[in-house]
Amino acid sequence: MRQKHIMRSAMKKTLFFYLLFSFGLILSVCGQNRVSFAYDAAGNRVKREIVLSRSMPSEAQDEAESNTFYDSLGQRTVKLAGTSAGILKIEIIGYEPSDNAFAEVYSLGGIMLLSQAVKDATAELDISGRPSGTYILNVTVNGQQTSWKIAKQ
Repeated sequence: MRQKHIMRSAMKKTLFFYLLFSFGLILSVCGQNRVSFAYDAAGNRVKREIVLSRSMPSEAQDEAESNTFYDSLGQRTVKLAGTSAGILKIEIIGYEPSDNAFAEVYSLGGIMLLSQAVKDATAELDISGRPSGTYILNVTVNGQQTSWKIAKQ
């Protein structure tokens, strides 16, 4: 009888540590893609920041929505996905061939590093050759602009 009690206690401890490990693993995986927002006193979003990490999901897992962010620009929606390779993928949902759309990456000093027109609703900006640091991504569609702060690690 005592041996059954000892075995049951050991199984409970094993199960507890397994659940604790699983929970920690889930938190570490979910914590890889960080996005933060800041708001002014009126409740308007004034800042958003995405952290691109080398430990993010691979290209094959890139379609997972955990690494994709959205913002509305009038009738259009900007979809932004970052990869561990330092590629920023931009898609404009609701894109019309007559739209004037482009994406630009700036240093924090305001120097334009990359500029690319968004053709056929998509663009890819490669910042893999840039050093780790903070960059500003501006996406403009028909004069309306959304800005993202990109922290490359």
